[in-house]
Amino acid sequence: CYFIVGRWWKRKGVDRWNVFAPMVLGLILFSAVGAADIAHYSISLFAIKCLWPPAVVVAAAVLCIAVIVIVCLHVRAAWRDGLLLGRCIEIAATALVFVLPVFRDPSFHLHHWYWTWLIGMHANQD
Repeated sequence: CYFIVGRWWKRKGVDRWNVFAPMVLGLILFSAVGAADIAHYSISLFAIKCLWPPAVVVAAAVLCIAVIVIVCLHVRAAWRDGLLLGRCIEIAATALVFVLPVFRDPSFHLHHWYWTWLIGMHANQD
């Protein structure tokens, strides 16, 4: 699925700097964020209202704004290239196949690596 939706069949390979550098940067960034004290808070309504210090609220707001900006840039590029409908269908199909069948299972956990895999398939603009 990642090979087709991620359009890896159109690429020359992953042994180039413009593919390898973001992967390395992502690994370093995940490690740095995981080591920071700010990353050790739960995301629940109780935790957000009662346990989060102001620094965590600001970090969450900055992260949400960054995600919204990146999504808007991807939507704009897909619209400009005439690919928006196809990309929306791909995202819906991926959700139908990989998320909805297990979503109601009480033991299902959307781990950050699972989200990364799902989003990574759709984040390219080739």
